[in-house]
Amino acid sequence: MEMPLTSFSETFAALSGVERNCLYMGLIGPLQDMIPKWEEHAKGLVAAFRADYARYRGEPWFDELTSILLQKSPEFSRWWAEPNVRGWRDGMKHFHHPPLVNLLSSIRALILLMNA
Repeated sequence: MEMPLTSFSETFAALSGVERNCLYMGLIGPLQDMIPKWEEHAKGLVAAFRADYARYRGEPWFDELTSILLQKSPEFSRWWAEPNVRGWRDGMKHFHHPPLVNLLSSIRALILLMNA
């Protein structure tokens, strides 16, 4: 399904809370159709999300997002049950939005350290 760029902007503006999370948008929301090699990309996001699980488990926002994804995304449920873990990776992200845009973006993973 192709979505006009203005529709995507309007859709994003209407989202709130966990709906604006990149994992949510990639598995349930509007980004799924815009990411080439979507399944490979999404599996990587779930594996990176799992790496954060030990750190954020018990945090209301993290548990809420996990619960929603388990309920609404069969792919997330299947991949969450697998043991794959990886860190967030630097690299290139490719979004395909016909007929207007092929966006290639450089992504850098930043890790914030906080005093406990």
